[in-house]
Amino acid sequence: MNFSQFLYISSKALVRPDYISVRKALRGSSGWGLREITSYQDLAISRIVKYAFEEIPYYSRMMKLAAINPYQIESSAELKKIPILTKELITANADELLSKDKNIRRIPGASGGSTGVPLRYFMSAENALYSSLLLDRGLGLGGYRQGDKLAIVAGGSLVGARKPMRKRLIERLANWRYFSSYGMSDKLLAAYSKEIIEFRPKYLRGYASALNALANYLQKTGQHHKVKLHAIFSTSEMLLDNVRANLENIFHCPVFDGWGLNDGGATAFECEQHQGMHIDPERAYVEIVEDETTACYGPGIGRVIVTNLLDKAMPFIRYDSGDIGRIEYEKCSCGRETPRLFLRYGRITDQISVGGRIIGAPVLTVLMGKMPVRQYQIAKTKENELTFRIIKREEYTNETEKYLRKSLGERIGEVDLIFHYVDEIYPPQGAKHKFLVDELNSRT
Repeated sequence: MNFSQFLYISSKALVRPDYISVRKALRGSSGWGLREITSYQDLAISRIVKYAFEEIPYYSRMMKLAAINPYQIESSAELKKIPILTKELITANADELLSKDKNIRRIPGASGGSTGVPLRYFMSAENALYSSLLLDRGLGLGGYRQGDKLAIVAGGSLVGARKPMRKRLIERLANWRYFSSYGMSDKLLAAYSKEIIEFRPKYLRGYASALNALANYLQKTGQHHKVKLHAIFSTSEMLLDNVRANLENIFHCPVFDGWGLNDGGATAFECEQHQGMHIDPERAYVEIVEDETTACYGPGIGRVIVTNLLDKAMPFIRYDSGDIGRIEYEKCSCGRETPRLFLRYGRITDQISVGGRIIGAPVLTVLMGKMPVRQYQIAKTKENELTFRIIKREEYTNETEKYLRKSLGERIGEVDLIFHYVDEIYPPQGAKHKFLVDELNSRT
């Protein structure tokens, strides 16, 4: 253990005396086989359902009305008897979703959500501790070790506007530096670049669009060679193939994708094989539900539904994450047996209606993933018009646009296609980047 790692672990242990014991337990469970995972999760499901019935007014009322016997739910198979929990249900029943146990320490949280209206929730201190430790373990799949210098470029869910002095001190001891992705202009990127170059991080983490904007700025100003990274960690947005390739080309290091659903209490991280994200089984049970809303994606692909196995402050059982994905249960070629999550299909909201046809994310992302572009955004700007905003790579030519027009015409029919070639694509103030947007209806 080097000095930086010692400082990091010590700073965490000062806040949570059980940090060391939980850290040790998670190091042991990282090697679980599928049988051990299933056994642990079945027991945890049984416990959290019983707890919810006894301590959470919403679940007590709901199970009685639905004639669900919580003491008969002892595995993931029986868990499906419980109705899916949506953001709308959480908002409407927020008070009744809180535990009656006043001794549980509640930590407030908020998720921006696809509508831009925050979802307010609480998590237990135990859940928050697991969240922190599982993040460290997940980043470790890309080589990160506690105490390594890490720069984070992200929005409100990862970077707070104001933080208590104690938290800022802990972040300094942990060797982390935060940079907000809000309003990323060239002036702000210039300041970030200067500070990041001086900080000399080994790792970079953040929203894919924010990392991409930083990478493009550093390359444009000839400073990219001054940032020598071991790996990059993407989170909170879909990592498109173009963006991954652009980041790897500019920084000459691998990019690892990750998924975090703090409101649902779930995390998943890519390993060195980049064949899906390994789901952390200790904190959440993740399932796929196929229905009419996801039928167009094909068999095995559906809504990502999450059950938090630990949280007793405001437990979410069978919570609809809003993501669309599939799960692979076969052992990864890295040797790990944890189920792997694939989220290359977008979110339920990633579709628009143009010219009387519904266009989902996969139709466009599969095609655009093959194009020589650094970044793109596709917007519905008129009832029968799509506007493509594209940051080109050097290989992009007039023939590329012709190919896109022909291919898109075959896929989506008679729709007017407008191509704008730009230097930057920034999301709205404080928002995550969306590559598929309906600007026409958002103005009405």
